[in-house]
Amino acid sequence: MPLSKEFFAMLYQLQGNAENLNHIADDDPRLKKLRKLLPGAKGNNERKVPKSMGDVVKIIYRGEYFYNHEDVDWEVIKAHRKAKNLTQIEIGKLARMNGSAYGQYEKGRKRISKKRLIDVCKVLNLEIEEHRMTEQEKGKRIPVVNNELIRETRREKKITQPAIGELIGLKVAAYSNREVGSIRWTEEELKVVCERLGLKMEDVMV
Repeated sequence: MPLSKEFFAMLYQLQGNAENLNHIADDDPRLKKLRKLLPGAKGNNERKVPKSMGDVVKIIYRGEYFYNHEDVDWEVIKAHRKAKNLTQIEIGKLARMNGSAYGQYEKGRKRISKKRLIDVCKVLNLEIEEHRMTEQEKGKRIPVVNNELIRETRREKKITQPAIGELIGLKVAAYSNREVGSIRWTEEELKVVCERLGLKMEDVMV
């Protein structure tokens, strides 16, 4: 039986209180999923997470709204997700986001915001330990695109998002996600955008 958004919303409110589940039939397959998540509930069959993983998600903060995938300890998150026998879609719903969105974050296809990362960690009972880049990390720093420069230049030239998106085969939403930084540009996309806006690649890399 598919788990609805409403059911997951209920689970979010009931975590830690198994007694409130008595109105659900014992043979309801959804109850098994709930029992895997509720601490101390009868039938909890969580797998153990390796001690080396711990329950702290370490993050490197670069001063941006979104985190780069490599700056978040996704292995800890993934290990705890699997220990609870949760799929990517299920953890996404539990964290109150689109079911498929979480998979995009975990696989590194999209950059996650701090708010959403906190929601994910809250569901898995994980702590977040954030620290700024060390000098060594700065030396390995991946260049970041100055999306603000791209946006301001586009507006100055009175070019719409759909117009540029069409040049690189992107719909408005997909282009907008790149311009705000939630999805990374490919090198080919960035070259076309810079050429259209009269910018040099080195101008937009910080």
